[in-house]
Amino acid sequence: MIEAAINSILLVALVASVEDRIYPGKAPQKVTTPYVVYSKISSPRDHTHDGASGLCKSRIQVAIFSEDYLEVKQLVDSVRGALDGYKGTSEGVRIDSCLLINEQDLPEPTMEQVSLDFQIIHNE
Repeated sequence: MIEAAINSILLVALVASVEDRIYPGKAPQKVTTPYVVYSKISSPRDHTHDGASGLCKSRIQVAIFSEDYLEVKQLVDSVRGALDGYKGTSEGVRIDSCLLINEQDLPEPTMEQVSLDFQIIHNE
């Protein structure tokens, strides 16, 4: 499952900054900042004439939240460093390619947020 692979990679890269505050889908209420939320936006499957190839091209969004703009930007650098260009195996998932395709600042009234979208080619 690609979500477990992403969670594992992010935990290693961010443990010093966010400890274990990395959440799938949404964060719990009243969570301490900074924290990270990741979710799968889409996951089309690759097919050949013989059927499913076993490859997916998932789009994963990683959102970073902090009360401090510079802190969120430092975390963005850490996430980008961990995922952009990643190739390897994590949690039994072979990742052939992981590319950053979009980065967007999404400030809220009481929180700073940056969203990163990655296109990941991986096995199922």
